[in-house]
Parts: sequence; C-alpha cells; structure tokens
Amino acid sequence: MTPTERHTEVAATLARLTDAELSELVAAGTPLGTGIGGVTVLVRVAGAQVFVKRVPLTALESPHPGKTTNLFGLPTFLQYGVGSPGFSAWRELSAHEATTASML
Repeated sequence: MTPTERHTEVAATLARLTDAELSELVAAGTPLGTGIGGVTVLVRVAGAQVFVKRVPLTALESPHPGKTTNLFGLPTFLQYGVGSPGFSAWRELSAHEATTASML
C-alpha cells in the first residue's frame, strides 16, 4: 500500500467516527507526553500508527470553528505554543493539514 493509499484509508476511517468514538480512541491511546501546544498520544487506526496532538480550544475559539485569524490580538511575532497562547488552535490544525497535503 502506498503512503497516499494508507493516508486515504486512515482518513476515511477517522471520518466515519462520531465525536464520542474519536474521544474514546484518543483517550485509549498510548501517552507520549506533552509537547509544544498540547498533549500527544499514539493510536492505531486501520492498522496504522497515528500520532495525535490534543490542542485544547479556548472559550474564544470554540464559537469560531476553523477560523485562523488572530482572535487574541497578539503581536504577529508570536507563534502558537511557543511562549504564548498563540493565534489559535485552528491555525495549528491548518498548518498540520497543509503539511500533510504537501507530503501526499
């Protein structure tokens, strides 16, 4: 199976999960520690190991799903999780999605 096929299979499997099932999967994962911006675990999805980074949403971010603008009004030199609360969890997600897409 090619990396692109594996990604497609894992993504499809994850997309079929309900929020509750996804929460259970992450809760049952193997803890790896706490890194920049969140807690990390390793889970198995469709036979593949998947790295999971849990980035909590703030009360300000929750009503704005997917919004990557600077909701906190922080100076532009700050980056999420590096000495600041950063611009948003959504920006972090967007960065990971862009990185993954460029690798496929």
